[in-house]
Amino acid sequence: PAPRGEVEFDHVQFTYPAAASTTLASLVDGMVLSRQAAPVLHDLHLRTGAVVHLGVLDRGHIVHLDKLGGPSARRVPTSVGSRVAAPGVALGVAALAGLSPEEVMAEVAHLTDWQPDAAWWAELHHARRRVAVRQGDYAEPMVSVAATIGARAAIGIVAPDRLSAQRYQPLIASAAARVARALAGAPD
Repeated sequence: PAPRGEVEFDHVQFTYPAAASTTLASLVDGMVLSRQAAPVLHDLHLRTGAVVHLGVLDRGHIVHLDKLGGPSARRVPTSVGSRVAAPGVALGVAALAGLSPEEVMAEVAHLTDWQPDAAWWAELHHARRRVAVRQGDYAEPMVSVAATIGARAAIGIVAPDRLSAQRYQPLIASAAARVARALAGAPD
């Protein structure tokens, strides 16, 4: 028989072919991340009224693990499971900001039609210090703001305008830190 592996999630044990271990481990990691982030994402949505995303890196793309939104959610063309080239959206830039330069290069090497330039590295450096901000990355004239939570992931909002996005930057940075602490098992 083929080699097998096991993983436990929510007190349920799953057995799988060893060849699927990376994919299944990523799926379980995403489920754990979503569960830990859920109360923070909900609070962020209530406090801002903006569309809120949780995303994780996968081969140069950001995969949307969660999306919360009110009436403006229809204006933001994302859904749970949708993939976007990470360097092109604030959520992806923020997730990349949690990596070393070598890890960033390995991650974006999966994108055959994109190469980082000096302006993009400056944007990444800014995101490492605070948050990533992008206008119109999902829909004009909306502005996205995102922050890394480590674990190759980020949370962010899509706000209606630059003024709202600027006002909410500290909230996003704080929310990202709360999720990072939850993932580390630290008290909030």
